[in-house]
Amino acid sequence: MAHTYLGQAYMQKRMYPEAIEELQRAVVLSERNPEIVAILGYAYADAGNHKEAEKVLRELTESPGSRYKPSYSIARIYSVLGRNDEAFSD
Repeated sequence: MAHTYLGQAYMQKRMYPEAIEELQRAVVLSERNPEIVAILGYAYADAGNHKEAEKVLRELTESPGSRYKPSYSIARIYSVLGRNDEAFSD
Protein backbone atom coordinates (compact mmCIF):
# COMPACT_ATOMS: atom_id res chain seq x y z
CA MET A 1 0.00 0.00 0.00
CA ALA A 2 2.94 2.34 0.52
CA HIS A 3 3.49 2.56 -3.23
CA THR A 4 -0.20 3.35 -3.73
CA TYR A 5 -0.16 6.17 -1.18
CA LEU A 6 3.10 7.56 -2.54
CA GLY A 7 1.68 7.44 -6.07
CA GLN A 8 -1.42 9.33 -4.93
CA ALA A 9 0.75 11.93 -3.21
CA TYR A 10 2.69 12.42 -6.43
CA MET A 11 -0.61 12.79 -8.30
CA GLN A 12 -1.67 15.57 -5.94
CA LYS A 13 1.60 17.34 -6.74
CA ARG A 14 1.01 16.72 -10.48
CA MET A 15 4.23 14.68 -10.63
CA TYR A 16 2.68 12.21 -13.06
CA PRO A 17 5.73 10.19 -14.17
CA GLU A 18 6.63 9.49 -10.55
CA ALA A 19 3.00 8.76 -9.67
CA ILE A 20 2.59 6.31 -12.52
CA GLU A 21 5.84 4.55 -11.67
CA GLU A 22 4.79 4.05 -8.03
CA LEU A 23 1.30 2.95 -8.99
CA GLN A 24 2.63 0.45 -11.52
CA ARG A 25 4.70 -1.08 -8.71
CA ALA A 26 1.65 -1.14 -6.47
CA VAL A 27 -0.39 -2.94 -9.15
CA VAL A 28 2.24 -5.66 -9.50
CA LEU A 29 2.71 -6.08 -5.75
CA SER A 30 -1.05 -6.22 -5.18
CA GLU A 31 -1.46 -8.87 -7.88
CA ARG A 32 -3.59 -6.48 -9.95
CA ASN A 33 -6.00 -5.49 -7.20
CA PRO A 34 -8.86 -3.80 -9.13
CA GLU A 35 -8.96 -0.76 -6.86
CA ILE A 36 -5.26 -0.10 -7.33
CA VAL A 37 -5.51 -0.75 -11.08
CA ALA A 38 -8.29 1.88 -11.15
CA ILE A 39 -6.11 4.40 -9.33
CA LEU A 40 -3.43 3.81 -11.96
CA GLY A 41 -6.04 4.35 -14.67
CA TYR A 42 -7.04 7.63 -13.06
CA ALA A 43 -3.39 8.71 -12.98
CA TYR A 44 -3.02 7.89 -16.69
CA ALA A 45 -6.16 9.88 -17.51
CA ASP A 46 -5.17 12.86 -15.36
CA ALA A 47 -1.71 12.85 -16.95
CA GLY A 48 -3.30 12.98 -20.41
CA ASN A 49 -2.37 9.43 -21.38
CA HIS A 50 -5.85 8.51 -22.53
CA LYS A 51 -4.73 5.42 -24.44
CA GLU A 52 -3.44 3.75 -21.27
CA ALA A 53 -6.46 4.94 -19.28
CA GLU A 54 -8.74 3.30 -21.87
CA LYS A 55 -6.79 0.03 -21.50
CA VAL A 56 -7.36 0.13 -17.76
CA LEU A 57 -11.08 0.79 -18.27
CA ARG A 58 -11.33 -2.24 -20.56
CA GLU A 59 -9.53 -4.41 -18.01
CA LEU A 60 -11.85 -3.28 -15.24
CA THR A 61 -15.14 -3.39 -17.12
CA GLU A 62 -14.54 -6.52 -19.18
CA SER A 63 -13.26 -8.68 -16.32
CA PRO A 64 -15.23 -11.80 -15.35
CA GLY A 65 -18.54 -11.11 -13.62
CA SER A 66 -17.50 -12.42 -10.23
CA ARG A 67 -14.49 -10.13 -9.91
CA TYR A 68 -14.89 -6.94 -7.86
CA LYS A 69 -15.33 -3.82 -10.00
CA PRO A 70 -14.65 -0.52 -8.19
CA SER A 71 -17.56 1.49 -9.60
CA TYR A 72 -16.59 4.83 -8.09
CA SER A 73 -13.02 4.54 -9.34
CA ILE A 74 -14.17 3.53 -12.81
CA ALA A 75 -16.49 6.56 -12.85
CA ARG A 76 -13.57 8.84 -11.92
CA ILE A 77 -11.61 7.62 -14.94
CA TYR A 78 -14.57 8.17 -17.26
CA SER A 79 -15.05 11.64 -15.81
CA VAL A 80 -11.45 12.72 -16.39
CA LEU A 81 -11.70 11.39 -19.95
CA GLY A 82 -14.76 13.60 -20.45
CA ARG A 83 -17.09 10.61 -20.84
CA ASN A 84 -19.63 11.87 -18.29
CA ASP A 85 -22.57 9.78 -19.52
CA GLU A 86 -20.58 6.62 -18.91
CA ALA A 87 -19.38 7.92 -15.55
CA PHE A 88 -22.99 8.07 -14.37
CA SER A 89 -24.21 4.88 -15.99
CA ASP A 90 -24.64 1.54 -14.26
